[in-house]
Amino acid sequence: MSAVPLSSARPVDVTAVWAGSELLVCCDRNGSGAAYRPADDRWDRLPDSPFPGRTSVAAVWTGREVLLWGGTDAPGVSQAHADGMAYDPAGRRWRVIPPAPIGPRFGSDAVWTGTEMLVWGGLPQCCAIDSVIHDPAAAAYDPVANSWRRLADVPPSWSGDDGSAATLVQGNGRVWVWRRDHLGWYDATQDRWVDAAPAPALPAPEVLSTADPAAAAVLSGDDLLVWTGGASGDLHGLAYRLPDGPWRRIADAHGYVDALSVGPGDRVFAALSAPGGTRVLDYRVAQDRWRELDPPPLTMRRRVVTAWTGEELLVWGGYSDTGPVLDGAVYRP
Repeated sequence: MSAVPLSSARPVDVTAVWAGSELLVCCDRNGSGAAYRPADDRWDRLPDSPFPGRTSVAAVWTGREVLLWGGTDAPGVSQAHADGMAYDPAGRRWRVIPPAPIGPRFGSDAVWTGTEMLVWGGLPQCCAIDSVIHDPAAAAYDPVANSWRRLADVPPSWSGDDGSAATLVQGNGRVWVWRRDHLGWYDATQDRWVDAAPAPALPAPEVLSTADPAAAAVLSGDDLLVWTGGASGDLHGLAYRLPDGPWRRIADAHGYVDALSVGPGDRVFAALSAPGGTRVLDYRVAQDRWRELDPPPLTMRRRVVTAWTGEELLVWGGYSDTGPVLDGAVYRP
């Protein structure tokens, strides 16, 4: 898998989204993007976007469009944005998304519910010191109506600072949030956030003095699999049987999880940051067992993007000590 052909992308924090049959990467400082098609093993340029590249953008794939919202113009810039844009791969067209009712944000969580993009959290301006902040404000965008609606704020037990979050959508459209060892879901009929059954107590995480607790989660069949802990050491594992429990303990992930992707059967692929570079592991739900795959042929990096194409696992992008890295690798089980 060759490097994305965006010569001016470095050091812009480009956004990568798996869009059903291709990996869409957007955008460099000139508003250029590209699409990688595994079937052809090639990159194609996208039409120029309405806005130049932004960092820490919220992004989802609707099945028809990639929605990109918020972000800042460059890392460390205090000015955030409240508008966004959408790209239709079939029509090769961009359009502008109106501003959200929660105001400018970057670093927000976003999920596609089947009818709306739900966004919450993030920061209105730069920058917290050694902390991950999640603002409680939430909103939902309907791409058919091209309009937003304000949602109830996320509760303090899930928002605030100190720790990343994982936001997921169940098959029936229920939005789940895992953060700070709390699990809850959004009740759209009553516009409220509901606590799920409390998670079992886990060992205290091993953390660096400046590190926030980590959170990683993925849906596999009827199980919501979560891992939590410090930015160094193990991430302790739990599984929650949807929709109402119970919890059970599962195998720990030995390292910091960058990305999770559901593969064939009951397999879950995890990309982990490690001192020697990215590691890729294969977790079997039924066996409750991790297996490490051969190392990807990539230079050392962290915060990679993964995507299961239906036949292959894509591992792309990430950050080295000098900035974004724009190449990737493909694994075929």
